[in-house]
Amino acid sequence: RVHGDRQRRNVHNSLSGMSQKEANKPAPVGLEAVTTYLESARGHINAKVKDVKFITMAAQTLNVDPSTLVIGVAIFLLTFLLFGIGGGLICNAVGFLYPAYKSFKAIESEKPEDDKLWLTYWVVYASFTLVEVFADWILFWVPFYYMLKLAFLLWLFMPNTKGAVTVYTHLIRPYLTKHQEHIDGTLDQLGDRAGELVKDAAK
Repeated sequence: RVHGDRQRRNVHNSLSGMSQKEANKPAPVGLEAVTTYLESARGHINAKVKDVKFITMAAQTLNVDPSTLVIGVAIFLLTFLLFGIGGGLICNAVGFLYPAYKSFKAIESEKPEDDKLWLTYWVVYASFTLVEVFADWILFWVPFYYMLKLAFLLWLFMPNTKGAVTVYTHLIRPYLTKHQEHIDGTLDQLGDRAGELVKDAAK
């Protein structure tokens, strides 16, 4: 009997030791890294939107953290983009409304660098839109096209990427510089022709 009690105590101690080791076992490195990254991202989002009144007010109304609201809206929009529902509307809102407001602020500011940056963006945006019109029947078959377009538009005007400057410098500027004289001549002819049509219509 004594021997049996000793065996039971040994088994109990072994199980207790295993449980303690499992409890003290560190979390997997990958999971810990993801958790740290997500917490850092949430803190970064909260810091960025703390002065945006409509986001903070909406978060308070819904009783959620601002970062949770932003992430939820982003996931909602990305779901629409994933299935192509309203993708064009979302991309146009991102590619037009935000840059238009930032252009307004650039005009009202005294910094010429802002004006040049947003003029560059609009040149690139207009060129991209022109290409998109003629290539629409091809782009329609590209998987997740609106997600790719949204990422491209964000890349164009985000302060830490300024992709519009890259596209303008390496693609648009060399082409326009090379054909500038011909383009100016064509525009002058079209302007003269339009003036003649207006005069004829006014007679």
